[in-house]
Order: sequence, then structure tokens, then C-alpha cells
Amino acid sequence: MISDFMRQFFGSTGTQILSFVFYLYPIWLPIILAAVFWDIWIYYIQNWYFSSIKYSLLEIKLPLEINKSPHAMELIIDSFWQIGGETTFFDRNWSGKTRPYYSLEIASIEGEVHFYVWTRTTEKDLIESRIYSQYPGVEVYEVPDYTAGFEYDESKYKMTACVFQFVNGKNPALPIKTYIDFGLDQNPKEEHKVDPLTPLLEFIGSIGPGEQVWYQIVLHTHKAGGDRWAKNKWPTLKFDFKKSMIGLYLDTKGMSVFKKKDWKDDANAVIQKMRDALKDPEHPEYFPRVMTKGESETIAAMERTVAKPAFNVGIRAVYIAAKDKYIGGRKNDLMGAYRHFNSVYNGIKPDPGYTGYDNIWSDFMGIGESSMKRYALNAYKHRGFFFPPYKEKKVFIMNGEEIATLYHFPGAVAGTPTLTRIPSKKAEAPSNLPV
Repeated sequence: MISDFMRQFFGSTGTQILSFVFYLYPIWLPIILAAVFWDIWIYYIQNWYFSSIKYSLLEIKLPLEINKSPHAMELIIDSFWQIGGETTFFDRNWSGKTRPYYSLEIASIEGEVHFYVWTRTTEKDLIESRIYSQYPGVEVYEVPDYTAGFEYDESKYKMTACVFQFVNGKNPALPIKTYIDFGLDQNPKEEHKVDPLTPLLEFIGSIGPGEQVWYQIVLHTHKAGGDRWAKNKWPTLKFDFKKSMIGLYLDTKGMSVFKKKDWKDDANAVIQKMRDALKDPEHPEYFPRVMTKGESETIAAMERTVAKPAFNVGIRAVYIAAKDKYIGGRKNDLMGAYRHFNSVYNGIKPDPGYTGYDNIWSDFMGIGESSMKRYALNAYKHRGFFFPPYKEKKVFIMNGEEIATLYHFPGAVAGTPTLTRIPSKKAEAPSNLPV
């Protein structure tokens, strides 16, 4: 009876092919089970490895005056670029080691603004020295984690959170507006500076008692050619009678075991497409038309972006407050904090559905939203973005120049009164003091 039904649906030839595939299950079933087990194994050993690492949270207290441009922060961020820890097959697949990742954070505790760097404890001294080398006037302290006292409890707190993504995620080589575009690379006088970070600082500095706003930029090294599959990580099973007698076929388009994809490949493909568009396909013997100013500037912007060290980046923000202090309008400010970094090429936008639903009937009794908020808070506390159980899809590629634009130490132009600063500048003792 089953064979008759299969013949009617797939035909005689299709039924024979399916029967042949079924009888080969001793070959393909172990392969599928091995692939599933491998993912579980990697998840287990990576989490075991992470649990063995100690982490430190460093707070940077700023002086009254900072005369350095964000280029100083770019140099610090570029020093985070390293691929150590997972260089061998044994390290990656048996010890569970990964590239170190860091979190650059700006947090407002009831309106008091703080700058933090989260890192592995083994790298704490090295990062301190890098910060002091570029900003000798700051003070760096290891402090308790400001997120440690929070657990998502709906009887005490209300919260909202979001992750951010590129407006043009298909081509990460298209840059956002950076500090160079704002003229901060020229070290202008304070009264002439236009620091793009000041609107964010003013927003988080304006919150009141019982409220907290946290921003984190989680980053680690983007390995050149880190994605071994050009388009599809795995072959895709598709349905089309035109391409297969039984309707099902394996789509391997754009997939190559040997080809490694890099963001420079995306940039080069776009550049080549723009150059090809200059030619007249009907008259290839004609000279190409002259490139417009906009086209040439787009190519120059992409070439400048990919020329610098690249990082995988995830950005997350949280607004949490006591139930009686929560202000719903803060959500728009939280999600719009990076809007003014948008350029004509690319920008940063929030994922509004990260901790909520568009329609109340999509979430039965609010169970889904509560779970999403609990997940978002735990992901922030663990600084998770690239690995399970807090692996996010909204990961994009940025260079140090773009990251330094989003996170740097502002000068006096940032007049936020609640921005924690050192009241006086320290000086070295004279060398001729009596012993």
C-alpha cells in the first residue's frame, strides 16, 4: 500500500531512487549523527573553557581635560587584534580555546556615567599599560561588576534591551560616519570640536534615581577567510521539479570547500561591479564613461575601511529601572543613540523586536517577552555575543576607526555634569627631594 502511494506521488523512478537512498542509511545516518554530535561537543568544550577563565572589569576615570583625538583609542583597539589561543586544531576542537574577546562599555548608574573595559584577568595589566600609554592623565581601577546585582525580576524591575545591526549589512566594507568625518583627527580646540559621542552621554547622564542605562560593544578579531563557505555553510535542500525528477535537489550554489570568504572579497566585488557599470555592454569597443564623484568616493571609502584591522562586533544596550521609576519613552532614546553615526554609505540601527513583540496577541500571557528579557540581561552580564548559549545573529564587521568613534574618551566638549572625572591632575614628585 505504501509503495503504491509513493509510486503515485513520486513515480516509479522516484520511488526506486528513494528506496535506494533509504537502503544506504548505514552510510548517511552516521554522518548526520556525527555532525550533530560535533556541534554538541564544541558547545560543551567551549563553555568548559570559558568557565575556567577569570575576568576583570576595569573602570577608566577621566581627567578634566583630554587633548587626544579618538585616534588614540583606535590605537588601543587595534592592539586587541590577535588570533592567539585557537591556532591549532587541538586548541580549537579539543581544548575549546577561542580568540579572546573584549567588551567596551559605557554605563550610567542613576545618571552617573562610567567608562569600562571588560577583559580576561590575564590581560588586565597589558590593557592598563596600553590605556596609560595613550591617555597618561586617566586612572584605571579594577572594580566589581556593576551588573552583578541584577536578576530579571518582574516584581521589582522593568527593562528593555536591543541589539544593533548595520543598515547595509550585505556590504560591511561600507563605513559609518567616523571621527575623521567629524574632523576630530585634526585635534581641534575644545570649543570647535563636534564630538558625536556627546548626545549619547547627555542622554544617559540625564536619567534619575532608580534607573540604569548600559551600552556594550563586544569585539574580537575577525580572521581573514574565517568563513570557509562562500554563501551557504551547508548544502541546502530545495524543492523544484524542473531541476530534479523527484522534486528534491541539493543546492550547492556558491559553496566551496576550499574557497574562504573575507569582507575584502565583498568590497572588491562591489568595486568591480561599479567599474563594470562604466562600460557599455552593447559597444564594448567604446571607452568607459567617466566615474562620478559619488562613485569614486564610495570606492575610496571602502578601500580605506578594509585597509585597517577588522573585528567582529556586537552592540547591545539595556535600560533597566525600578518599576515605579521606569519611563517608557527612554526606549526611543536607547535605540536612537547611534543614529547620528549614519553616513550616506552605512549606518547603525536597532533590532526593535529583541525583547518584545509587535502585537500583544503574538505572545501568550507575556511568557515569550519575559523569556526574551531574561535572556538579554544574562547575555549582557556574560558579555556573550559570538558563542552559545548567547550567540547572536546581529554580528557585523568593523575596523578600529569605526569602533573608536563609538567608544572613546571625550574631552571637555562633553559637558555632561554626571560624567565621572578626576578633579585634579597628578604630577610626578620632584627628583631632588631629600631621602
